[in-house]
Amino acid sequence: MKKKIVAADGKTTEVGQSVIKSLKEIHAWRRGRGRMTIVEASTPIAPARIKAIRKKAAKSVRIFSERFGLPAKTVQQWEQGARRPDAASSLLLELIDANPDVVETAARRRRKAA
Repeated sequence: MKKKIVAADGKTTEVGQSVIKSLKEIHAWRRGRGRMTIVEASTPIAPARIKAIRKKAAKSVRIFSERFGLPAKTVQQWEQGARRPDAASSLLLELIDANPDVVETAARRRRKAA
């Protein structure tokens, strides 16, 4: 008997449906019936490049943090190589590098909405 992942109201959740679909794809692949696409993650942004992006957009980590809504400690850890930005953060850093004013406007709008 098959079990469903359901929410408290008895309906299958979106996350549950996604998990079930993924498991079915993996099962089919293991049996030789499915196709999987392997996607390589991009190379993380080097700490020196992160620092260069930050310096181009703001004089200090604090100002950069306030301008773009990123935690100062996180930015410091990226610059020091203690942590690496995830894919979304890397994309945000690239956007800041390319067009800091647009990102700042979006961050300001988001702060006002909160």
